[in-house]
Amino acid sequence: MKKIISFIFVGFLAAVTCFAASVKITAEPVVISDTVSVKISSLKYPVNKVTVGQSVFSPRDSNNYTMAEVNFEIINSSEEKLENYNLSKLKGIELGTADENNDIVFSSFDIPKKNMYEPNEVTIDAGKSVKKTVYFIYPKKGKPIAFFKDRKCFHNFVTDKTPDKDIILQNIAKHEAIPLLMTMVNAKAPKDEILKYMDENHISFNDQDSKGITIFTYSITSHNNEMFDASLDTADLNSKIVYGWANVNPIQLAIMCNNEYAISKLLEKGIEIDNDKSEFGANVIKQNNLPAAKILAKFNYDFSKISISGGGPKRTAVEWCQLKGYSELEKFLTSLGY
Repeated sequence: MKKIISFIFVGFLAAVTCFAASVKITAEPVVISDTVSVKISSLKYPVNKVTVGQSVFSPRDSNNYTMAEVNFEIINSSEEKLENYNLSKLKGIELGTADENNDIVFSSFDIPKKNMYEPNEVTIDAGKSVKKTVYFIYPKKGKPIAFFKDRKCFHNFVTDKTPDKDIILQNIAKHEAIPLLMTMVNAKAPKDEILKYMDENHISFNDQDSKGITIFTYSITSHNNEMFDASLDTADLNSKIVYGWANVNPIQLAIMCNNEYAISKLLEKGIEIDNDKSEFGANVIKQNNLPAAKILAKFNYDFSKISISGGGPKRTAVEWCQLKGYSELEKFLTSLGY
């Protein structure tokens, strides 16, 4: 999705050729920092085709996706001129659309550059603003209902005349409540309190925070065994999670976090450490990660199957440690008989 959006944003000035509903926005400016705020001035949707200069753009899969055009102002609220403000600082702003189930689907906010080689910066005089236009791609069956900053609603377009208004507002409130829920999981609040909070705010185990992380993931990293057990049956046990240097699945994440409880439970579920052919064990060796290697050994991981090429001949785990000078890790592996 993001690649599509980046492809569409070739220039700031666009003539829109389409039939578009127009929504007038009267929200107060949203504070981004001590000096910068953003005000949405108008929203048009659906936008099926955009003409930029001599080029015409539309969503790649036009049967399923359409676009919304958003005009907004970036306001310098300070008493000094704002020099070379990088528009990438506005990231985290998203368009929320209600799908056919009235749940919220997020589309990323991205500001186009004049060309790929120029910095995306503006200079704004004290107390003044600059106007910009941006496009969101969203599912065709959806309808824009809110703008979010880091998944916290800062303005919504839902009125008393909006169909299913109560359900939509309930889902907006749910996404506002998720950050506190994740804090409760990390802090190991009592399970009953967490489940009560989830019920009151209509939050499921599969709902994600602004980083795309679920309760299940946080329960692993925080060693919250109660919430791990509560979320285990609904979790995607083969999902990918970005953690540190690696893109790992839940059992690999548990190894990296030294969470033996989660590792044993996932093994009971039949999940294999290298079940996705990610060569996780090899990566542990290449990263000289002795704590993770000790956890692997505790759960009878077979280091003899590791084969690392690194641009040269294939080497065993021990040979790689010798090549790189990982003496402590080499000592540990040889003590295991490798």
